[in-house]
Amino acid sequence: MNWQVRVLSAHSALSESMFVVVVIINLTAAAVLVSYLCIKRRQRVRSRTDPHDQGQPTAGVIDVTTLKPRIDAVRHNYLATRKPQNGLGYHRALLKVAGRAVAQLGYFRARKAEDQSHTNAA
Repeated sequence: MNWQVRVLSAHSALSESMFVVVVIINLTAAAVLVSYLCIKRRQRVRSRTDPHDQGQPTAGVIDVTTLKPRIDAVRHNYLATRKPQNGLGYHRALLKVAGRAVAQLGYFRARKAEDQSHTNAA
């Protein structure tokens, strides 16, 4: 019976010391995380530009006299002011390039070789 009491007291002492170790590890992890977040916030605050910096353009009046004729043309006939579409030949060339790229994939190359071996055997 005496040895059982010793084992239980040793176990409780060990669990108490493990609890202390776990608390220390958790507090250390929390301190490292808080430090990291503080450093990142400090870097973010320092990297912001000063709104009163003379190197940065400030909001002001925009001269729209050069834009007005273009805006009027769009209001009058928006289709005439559109950028011209690429032709049918352009799209066909894109499809041809895409087809070649897909044909170079290993799956399709192996399949082509397999189909050729079937046609040669027949």
